[in-house]
Amino acid sequence: MWRSLFLAFGVTLLILGLECLVVKRAVLAKEVPVEPAPASRFDYLGGLAPRNEPQVTNKVVEPPEWAPWSLLSGGAVVMMYGLSMQKA
Repeated sequence: MWRSLFLAFGVTLLILGLECLVVKRAVLAKEVPVEPAPASRFDYLGGLAPRNEPQVTNKVVEPPEWAPWSLLSGGAVVMMYGLSMQKA
C-alpha cells in the first residue's frame, strides 16, 4: 500500500511540474451567486424588472520560475523511492 501511495504522489508531482512548464498563467473563474430579486423589484404590469446577472470573479495563478523544475525533480525522487521499496 505504501508503495502505491508514493508512486501516486510522485506521478502527481510530475504532472504538476509538466503543467507548470507549459502554462505561463492560469485564470480560475468563480461565479458568485446572486440573491433573488426582492418583492419590490417586481413590475406587476410587465413581469420582472431587469435581472441581476451573476458576478464572475477571476483569480490569476502564475507559478514561480522555480516551481516546474522543483516539482519535476521532487516527483522523480519520490517515484524512485517508491520503486525501490519491496513489494509486500
